[in-house]
Amino acid sequence: RTTPRIFLDYRKNNNDPHYSYVENEKVYLELLESKGRTLVNSTVDELLAAIGNDRVIALADGCYELSAAADYGKFTGDKPYHWYETYDGYELTLEGVTNLKLCGSGAANVTLCTKPRYANVFRCVNGSNICLSGLTVGHTEEPGTCGGGVLSFSDSAKLYVDACALYGCGTIGVEAICCSEVNV
Repeated sequence: RTTPRIFLDYRKNNNDPHYSYVENEKVYLELLESKGRTLVNSTVDELLAAIGNDRVIALADGCYELSAAADYGKFTGDKPYHWYETYDGYELTLEGVTNLKLCGSGAANVTLCTKPRYANVFRCVNGSNICLSGLTVGHTEEPGTCGGGVLSFSDSAKLYVDACALYGCGTIGVEAICCSEVNV
């Protein structure tokens, strides 16, 4: 196994000559991807470190257990995500993130999961142009019952869930509260 190459992309406001011609934000994400401006990750901590605006994050095949992250349940400072406390643990919450694509090679190959039974696996608040593609997302297999959902979005727009498999004991697959342009 080789170490993945990592490419960072920070949108340069109006300095990017391609951006001024792009009207649809999803097209901008595809443009970032086609230009090779992608963060490649193979661990849950690398995934979390890569989260930010104007990013395409390609996940290597494998399982990314969020509840095993080094900063799980801890204060994250000014990072674009935090851990929201639930009844039996914490859920990953992205806040104010725009133009982010998390993609895997296919739902059979890449899994994003968490252990807490009452936590959403992936939660986004005040986000825009968020895309999840080619992933399986759910709760780990544990005994007992569960009340947490899988994907939760609130006060967000331009959301894309494409070629993903959702599973687990969650009561809700995709929750979208006060959201617009949701595509599943």
